[in-house]
Amino acid sequence: MKEFSKKGKTKDITVKSLDEYVKVLAGYPSKSFFFRGENGFYREREASAFRESKEGGKFQDFLSVVNDFYSEIAYRLGDVEKAHFLAFSQHHGIPTNLIDVSTSPLFALYFACYGKESEGYVYMFDDEFIDITSIMVNNPKENFVSLILENDEIAIAEFCNKMCRFEENHQTRFFELFDCLISDIKHLIGKPLFGTDVTKLKQYKRKRINDDEWRFHNIEIAMKIGQEENLQIKYNARCDFNSMAPTYTTLVVYLLKKLHEYTEYVYWLNGLPSMIYKPDILFERARLQRGFFIVQAFMHHTEPMYEVDVLARQRVVYRQRVKISSASKVLQELNNIGVNRASIFGDFDNIAMHMVGKSRMVTQ
Repeated sequence: MKEFSKKGKTKDITVKSLDEYVKVLAGYPSKSFFFRGENGFYREREASAFRESKEGGKFQDFLSVVNDFYSEIAYRLGDVEKAHFLAFSQHHGIPTNLIDVSTSPLFALYFACYGKESEGYVYMFDDEFIDITSIMVNNPKENFVSLILENDEIAIAEFCNKMCRFEENHQTRFFELFDCLISDIKHLIGKPLFGTDVTKLKQYKRKRINDDEWRFHNIEIAMKIGQEENLQIKYNARCDFNSMAPTYTTLVVYLLKKLHEYTEYVYWLNGLPSMIYKPDILFERARLQRGFFIVQAFMHHTEPMYEVDVLARQRVVYRQRVKISSASKVLQELNNIGVNRASIFGDFDNIAMHMVGKSRMVTQ
């Protein structure tokens, strides 16, 4: 089975044993990758809120459920739970735009195999991301894209600062995103009747001029857009003078605002970086599983002219997918090295259920 993503074409790696899986991990060290196990095949990785909308038809605004949940229980919560309320809601069964991942490839393997006789899948994501935990803490029940649409200066400035560091650490990926962003602006917006001609934005990979000319050309157009749209992107002075992150951020804000007004259905939010969220440890399970979240950005509104329900979301891009072809066998091999229901969940119920399972195996 082949899979296509923004990072190119990848092919499944198939393993039949724990030993084969460990050998695969040599090329995907946990210091540079994180993992998610699935015991079913999914062509697109999507957060639970969006999977449920496919099953039920029209998208249900999960944030309204999150806010109602908060109103019911806020008086019983501490400061940490309130600051990370979206993660708290996910843990207690409310569908959100968060996707659980782990730094442990063995725990991901367990979830890929649990409950399956035949096959499961482990998805591997690389470390080319921005950490938006600070933005989430300041806005624990808000949609990140909505903050941009509402001109939240603090959130936009924080995003820009993080993109400055992203550009420094992952320059190749940054310019891939920059090119994708410009491509979408040209394709979806084109030349406006008034204002800046956005078709004059130049893509890095197709430039025919030197770096400085390309840089200042796009900065100039972004500045004009900022003036026309009243966008003032603030960023930390530590951001390098030659950084394209402020220009990139201006164009992101511009595109999202225009898409929000767009009369056609837009499926995907391209040109955004992978984003992760690492809340303070709220639950013993998260600590044991070394877990955190991918944040799947989305934009939802009803287009006013035709009253079309618009749900655009970010693709969740993985680097490699591993198919486990003998899930029950691998699950037993994991148990032999102490990776099992008791060690992964850690609560009394799951420890008890693991012990019951062990006793039954002994008596058979």
